[in-house]
Amino acid sequence: MPDTTYKTRSVELGNFHGYLEKKIQELERCEESLNQARTRLTEEFKAVMASWQELYGYCYPTLTQMRHEVPADFKERIDRIETEELKKISQEIADLQQEITEKRARSDELLGLAQGEVEQMRKQNPEIDEREEALKAQVVKYQDDYADAYEEIDRLSHGAFGWLTNAGSLRAQKKRQKQARKQQEKALEKLRQVRQEWLTKVESAADTQSELREEWQTVGVRLAEAETRLEYLTSNTEKLGEQNAIKRILDEMTTSPQADGELGEKLAAFAQQNVLRKQYERGVSAAAEFTGYTRGVVKGVRTFDSSVAKVITEQKRYSLSRVELVIQESAQEMLDIWYNVRSELSKNKGFSQHPADLADLLEPIIKTQLTNEKIADLFESMGKALNRGTAVWG
Repeated sequence: MPDTTYKTRSVELGNFHGYLEKKIQELERCEESLNQARTRLTEEFKAVMASWQELYGYCYPTLTQMRHEVPADFKERIDRIETEELKKISQEIADLQQEITEKRARSDELLGLAQGEVEQMRKQNPEIDEREEALKAQVVKYQDDYADAYEEIDRLSHGAFGWLTNAGSLRAQKKRQKQARKQQEKALEKLRQVRQEWLTKVESAADTQSELREEWQTVGVRLAEAETRLEYLTSNTEKLGEQNAIKRILDEMTTSPQADGELGEKLAAFAQQNVLRKQYERGVSAAAEFTGYTRGVVKGVRTFDSSVAKVITEQKRYSLSRVELVIQESAQEMLDIWYNVRSELSKNKGFSQHPADLADLLEPIIKTQLTNEKIADLFESMGKALNRGTAVWG
């Protein structure tokens, strides 16, 4: 049994490894016990729901038919809730009308944007084409200048002493040739930039068109859904108001209303079954949520314990000094949760008949102890303890 007088304490590294192994076993045993309880709970819940559905199958249509024949206070309650439900429907209709207006406007806007992108591409295309053609002409011109200079150099160099007698002209032609090549390279670079600019614009336009088309389709789907829902609500407002009211009354019913005859008997039985249904829903939900947290913590502790085992292996391999880890009381208390829950599960074998007791056990733990912050603090605390303890090894 865990020591419930928690206090910060030092634990030798090897003993801490053993402690974690023990806690993993407790977590797994708790999960196993809870799964067994959940299995029994689920089987009982099926029987409860079968009875609940049978009663609902009678109460809903009969109450709808006889709503004006029930006692005045019960009738007044039905009328009041129906008014509330009709207000909800009216509000939903108003919200849908506003949404439809906005979605239609957005759909038109998206079409306009898409058309604008196309038009922009058309406007930009001639300008970029003109720049490209001009640069291509420059490249050809500089190539011709280079070739002319080359031919002139060849002519001036002709003869045994041509290079000597035409030295000045040769230097001028070589300079001309060098400048032509330099200007051609600049024109080629500008041409590459223009072509890349066009490619970028084409890719950007394609991406924009794709994004606009995707959003337009999404808006269209939602618009169709909203229009369908609006038509359904406006065509069936009164009927839906009554249906929602009767359903809500039955869903919220926990005490027997005053009604005569078979309807009164069935409603009394339904109220009792409704209370039981809600208890089972609480129990099943709490058990499922607690199991989810348990599996997550088991995985985390097992991974952390594996790291501790590796540290111990290194300690033995290199004959490192003894290590003491300082374990916070909050970590100890957190890791004892599953031992305590399993103990309660062992004491009370009747959770399947009393699901509210199971919910009362698990819900406060889930709400106050198994928060994401506290689970994160658990592993952060143990990680810091391991790092500080092994810091003595340098």
